[in-house]
Order: sequence, then C-alpha cells, then structure tokens
Amino acid sequence: MSGRHAGATGTAPLVSVVIPFRDVAPYFPEAIESVRAQTYPHWELILVDDASTDASPDIAREYADREPARVRVVTHARSLGASAARNAGIRAARGSLIAFLDGDDVWLPGKLDAQVALLAQYPEVGMLYGETEYWYSWTGRAEDVARDLFPDLGVDHTTVVGAPSLLVRCLLGEAAVPCPCSIILRREAIERAGGFEDRFTGMFDDQAFYAKIMMNEPVLVARERWDRYRRHPASVYSMAKRAGTVRADRLTYLAWLSDYVESRRLTSTAVRDAVRRAAWLTRFPRLARVVFLSRWLDPIPRA
Repeated sequence: MSGRHAGATGTAPLVSVVIPFRDVAPYFPEAIESVRAQTYPHWELILVDDASTDASPDIAREYADREPARVRVVTHARSLGASAARNAGIRAARGSLIAFLDGDDVWLPGKLDAQVALLAQYPEVGMLYGETEYWYSWTGRAEDVARDLFPDLGVDHTTVVGAPSLLVRCLLGEAAVPCPCSIILRREAIERAGGFEDRFTGMFDDQAFYAKIMMNEPVLVARERWDRYRRHPASVYSMAKRAGTVRADRLTYLAWLSDYVESRRLTSTAVRDAVRRAAWLTRFPRLARVVFLSRWLDPIPRA
C-alpha cells in the first residue's frame, strides 16, 4: 500500500493510529471508540498488546474481528514497554502519517480532520501537536471537575518552532511537553529520528522520542484542543510518583539525552546547556526554589 488512500473527497493521506496497551480494560473501549468517531475517514488502527494480563486483548480482538480491513492487533509475548510497543506499531503501519493514542486516553471527533489539514498547510514540519486537556473529571465526581487543566503550550498562537529551540524550551519548563495523544507525525520524520528509544520502558519514553524529533525537525504547535489525557491512579506517572522515582527517572532521561546530544556533535550549545541546567535543577530542588526556579523542576510528566 502506498500510504495514501482514495476516498469520496479525492486522494487523502492514510493516517495510521497506533495504540500501545497493557492492562487498560476499564478505559480501552472509550479510547478505541474515540478513533472510530473521527470525522476524518482515512485511518487504520493498530493495537499493540504489550503482554496484558487483563481483558484488554479480548477487547482489541473484538474490534479487529469487527473491522479487519482497518483494525489490526500486534502482540508481544512478554512486556517490552511503551517505546517498543509504539515501534512495533510503526513497523506495522501503512500510512504516510502516524498518530498515537494511549489506551486510557481519548480524542475529540475532529482531531484528525484538523491535524491532516494543518500538515497540508505546513509541509515543512515533521510533527504537530496542540493543547491537551489533563482530564480529571472523567470520574464524574464534582470535586474533580475543577481539577481539569490545559498546560501552557508556551506559544501565543499556532506557530512553527524550528529545531532545536522547542526542545530547549521544554527542558527549561518554558513550554509544555506534548502528550502522546496529541501528536501526529510524518512517517519520514519518525524514520529520520530512528523511532522511540526501546530502553525507556516507562517514564520519559515519550520525552526521549520528542527530543530526537525536536533536535532535527520543525514542529507545528497549535493553539487548538483535540484530546484528553486521563489522570488516574494506575497510570505510569501516578505509580512512579507514589514510588518516589520520578526525580531519578528524570535524571536517567537527562543523562541519556546528554549522551545523545554529544553523539550528534551539534554546533549549537543551546541544547547542551539546557540539559545541564535541567539536570542541576532536578538534583537540587530546594536550592532551585530559593532562586525562584521551581517551575523548571517538575515539568508535567507524561504517563
């Protein structure tokens, strides 16, 4: 398949939607249905089972059996983590555009229509994302409604941010790190970056991938809202926070990023300096608070 699909409105790009999942049965049908509800019709859905132990695989197979022409299941015999699962989905994808959704998050119906149109309008960009709702009110509890929020994108309007300045801004807390449920990329941008880093099996798996993209590709940051990132106690971030490992995980990510930056032999020192500053601020949070830099310490991590 060429990566393009002809529809009633003419030739339009096929979007491959990759959902990695592990033990998300309570939320999984809502995630899948949010893809099926898209007003943009030219999509395929790849569900990557990272060795689930609950009913999630049964749910995935039910959807694949219902729509075998556009829904497929890829299975890992043992858990390899979200990065490896996303890479497996990318390898199975047939589309020229690739979008990601986690099995506990949801899209709004017009997401793909809007994003495909924007990518056509900005052919120079490799990745696009918008504002994500941090969704607490899914519980239906009145006290959670007020907790819903939209982290500041760090741009005043929809704009193209060149490499590597967006990475610097994310590292220093001057721009919100995107959620996987918001991004869409051109396949060739993913291939140039080498995909996700399999070594990151939990925390910061997404940020390692974004770093590789943002170091090399112009990125379109859109002041539009298309998706909901569900906050719940069983998420990767929530479990890491309870275990007290978030800071150590962030330092591991920053150490990897420092090595990666050195391997790229960048002529600009901006990323290298930002990585060093981010690591210092993470190691010494109390001192950072004293100098009013605490907003850089805990950029909202992604599960």
